[in-house]
Amino acid sequence: MSRVIRLSHQILFLLLLATTVGDSWAQSRPYRIMIANDDGFDSPGVTALYDELASLPETEVMVVAPDKNYSGAGHWVMLRDPFTVIPIRRDGEVIGYNVNVPPASCVTIGIQALMDPKPDLVISGINRGSNAGLVTPSSGTVAGAREGAMNGITSIAVSLDRPKTRGVALDFQRAAVETRKIVETIRNAPLPKGVFLNVNLPGQDVDIKGTRITKQSLRDLGFRYVKQTSPFGRDLYWQTRSRDLTVAKEGTDEWALINGYISITPFTIDQTKQIDIPSLDNLVE
Repeated sequence: MSRVIRLSHQILFLLLLATTVGDSWAQSRPYRIMIANDDGFDSPGVTALYDELASLPETEVMVVAPDKNYSGAGHWVMLRDPFTVIPIRRDGEVIGYNVNVPPASCVTIGIQALMDPKPDLVISGINRGSNAGLVTPSSGTVAGAREGAMNGITSIAVSLDRPKTRGVALDFQRAAVETRKIVETIRNAPLPKGVFLNVNLPGQDVDIKGTRITKQSLRDLGFRYVKQTSPFGRDLYWQTRSRDLTVAKEGTDEWALINGYISITPFTIDQTKQIDIPSLDNLVE
């Protein structure tokens, strides 16, 4: 049985467990959740998620998120430059901090310096737009969850697909409710060490049929470049994207979104591929 299949079975077990654990929320201390993202600390996805999770019993929620949009930043981290940490206040109460660093650094700063004791769960999201398939390596949202897992904290990335219907706004409230269900599951049965989840939710113009444990789609992203010339004679390239958004390989994250399912893809921080490469044997001494 492959590693991916074993992980999928583990995640399915956790989802089933959530329906049978009953009322087991009481703990010796509050369950602590840190919210990060790559759209900025004041994005509607963060606000909706904070409001939904803050209503959970025996739960403390803190936002530690960038001061601006870092979409596409990937796993960019701040190494040497100093940074500012500014309190986020609501009704006179500090509910978190906005930090002028990329999402992955926000997560580490939150874990190592701003939350004491450390969080039990890191959620990176809710992102504006899906993070499925081959865009995940460049996703600041996914990087936030990966950074949490690298620090030994149970972590998930959550993204909301854009509606297929033009002019329809993103419904972050529905996405926050669905995210809460996953949080309740993880709270009662934490993920294995080194595993984090990449969650993608269908847009609100799609009826949610259920949840699927998926693989990452490997479809070509469809990026192409159009060359133009500036008035000063310099070459310019515009990025375009064209591909069929109605089909994807069954069982993948993109397929789940297309067909109205919430996609949960288990990722690991270990990027080692367990495979024999005979051509490299001669390099081993």
